[in-house]
Order: sequence, then structure tokens, then C-alpha cells
Amino acid sequence: MDVSRLRVIVGRAARWSGALACVAAIIPTGCFAPHGPDAVAPQTTSVRRAVAPLPATSPTTQTTDVVVLSNARCRLTVASPDSPNRWYAGPRFDAGTMTPNFHFDGVDVFGPADLTIRADPRLHDNSARGIAGEFDINGPATFAEAKPDGGSFVKIGVGELRRSSGDDYAFYRSYEVVRAPTWKTTVTDNAATVTQMCTSSIGIAYELSRTYQLLDDAPGFTVTTALRNTGPRVIDTEHYFHGFFRVGESHVETGDGARWTFPTTAPVEPHGNAEIVNVDGSSLTFATTMPARGSVYVPLPIAAPAAGRNAITVRRSNVEMTVSPGVTVTRASFWSNEQFSCPEIFSHIVVAPGEAITWTSRFTFRRLDAATKPSIRE
Repeated sequence: MDVSRLRVIVGRAARWSGALACVAAIIPTGCFAPHGPDAVAPQTTSVRRAVAPLPATSPTTQTTDVVVLSNARCRLTVASPDSPNRWYAGPRFDAGTMTPNFHFDGVDVFGPADLTIRADPRLHDNSARGIAGEFDINGPATFAEAKPDGGSFVKIGVGELRRSSGDDYAFYRSYEVVRAPTWKTTVTDNAATVTQMCTSSIGIAYELSRTYQLLDDAPGFTVTTALRNTGPRVIDTEHYFHGFFRVGESHVETGDGARWTFPTTAPVEPHGNAEIVNVDGSSLTFATTMPARGSVYVPLPIAAPAAGRNAITVRRSNVEMTVSPGVTVTRASFWSNEQFSCPEIFSHIVVAPGEAITWTSRFTFRRLDAATKPSIRE
């Protein structure tokens, strides 16, 4: 099945009535220590291996297994989820989508080049870095089927989890992993692929791969996602990349913001510290710096599924990241705290048993001249 055959629906209801406060309480400030720019390596693909015991406290200072893709323009670091010392081991994100560092033009994006600076990988958010893909932030379809006293449900990208109460699903809860996927990381001259294979006790089974390649024409990279349904049940899921965008050690400042190319319905209403955000048509700008432990959530309502070249561009300081999902958009949002600004572009995906779907997302970066940088709307 190709992208054109995706079944899409208008996204589910907004999820954030009380979640902003929960997230603000979970994500601490100052997760990453100071660092400096690192030189871009020659055009090579290298694998760095280092195994250490899983740390018991946060933050940790252990090294981790990574694949490094580099060319004359940039360098991308991808964490290997098959490492005993893997970067992320929480119950929310796909561990195959941790990209701890992207380097171009003397700038470190996502996090420092020093990979020993990291958090406890078992925490749901604190250790997530980079593009951080997630399926079903509002809850997998199988969650409602699971018995409240220990029934199983499957979250694509994470595995089979246990429901422990009658409470509604919440992405920030630490659900126990009953059956984790098996992982493998493969490397070629110009690409890295991480693949997970998952089976479960409830009939959901799949193979999910992410292939990373650097762009030749601009600083950036693509991620090709392939989801194959290997079980007897239909997979009905929603996917997005969280995109934990940060430049160096910067915090959100006046003039930072975002713009988007897809049509939205009015009004676009910020939540959280809404008073510091100005929305103007298809863009938003921070009118002042983000307060300590503050956050902003901006739903971007879409009247109908948007196909074509859809993108969100996020600006921090003098650097912009543009995310093009490569798949039909059913809803979108922008989220930010004082450290990270996150473009979230959602797609609803249905894969029948024995079928597969593949799509390619594109992440591009540019550095602006501080003296002449244009408005965020341009």
C-alpha cells in the first residue's frame, strides 16, 4: 500500500484540557549541560559502540550506542534502540526515533554533541530527544478493550503494555511493558535503519522500520517509515513526530515562533501561557520570553484532511527547522516549553492484515543572519 491509499479521518478531539499542567510538572528545566559546537566530520557513516549498565538515577552520564551519518553539510546522530544502554526505554515514544544531535553550520540542534549528557532512559519524557515519533498519543484503540485490572493493550512503537486501573489513557503515565519488541539496527554507506518486530497476546503484530538518510541539497535528513501488519487484526493508529527542537542551550525568546502551510479553520487559540503568543494567520510569534516552567499549546484545526506539500517551520534564535510529514495531515499542533519548541503533524493510518504502508518525512534546517533575518511569516 502506498501513501495515496492511506485512509484518513479528521483528527480526534483535542487532548489537552489538563495535560499541559501535567507535562509542565514532569519536564524539568536544565536537562542538558553546557556544550560547544563540534566540527563536522568527513562524509562517512560510522557506528560508535559502548555498553554500560542501565543507570538507576537521573540524570545519567553513561555513553550510548549510536549511528552517526555525516557529509560535508551536516551530521546526524541516531540512537540504536537495540543497545543494552539505549537512549530511551519509556512507554510513550518509539525508541527507534531518538536523534540526540543534529549538527550543521557550527550549530547543535536537538541536544549537545556530548552524548554522555542524558537523562534516565526509563522516564516517559525527560530522556526523549530529537524527532521522537509516537503512535496514539490519545490512546491506542486496544486500550479500551483491556481490563482495568491488568489487561493488555498494544502501543505501536513500544510494544504490549499493561493497563493497571480504570482511568482513561494518559501519555504521561508509566505503563508497564509486558512484551517489548525485538530490535535490530543496520547500517549502509549512506543510511541507517532501525527495525522493531512486535507480537502480542491480543492479536496485534507488526514490523516497523525507520530509515535515516542525509539530504544532498540542504542541511537535513529524511526518515522513511515502513509499517507492516503481520498479525490477524487491523492496525488503526495515529502517528506524529514530536520534534523536540532546540538550538544549543537556548530558551524560547522574543521573536521565536512557527508558521505552517496547510489551511486551518479560525480561530487558532493558544493554551497555557497564551498571553505571550501572537497568532497572525498561518504563523505565531512569541512576544516575550517563556517563563520558567511555562508552556504553550496551540491546536491548529484542519477543516478536512490536507494532502500535498504540508509543513510546519519552527524558529529558535537564528535557526529554523521545517518538518514535511510526507503523508496526509489530519490534524496538527504546536507545543513549547522554555527549552523545546515542537511542531506536531498528525496522520491517521489504517493497515489491513498482510499489508504495509511506507512514507518519507523530511527535516530541513537553515541558519538566518541575525542582523537581517526575516519575519517568521516569510
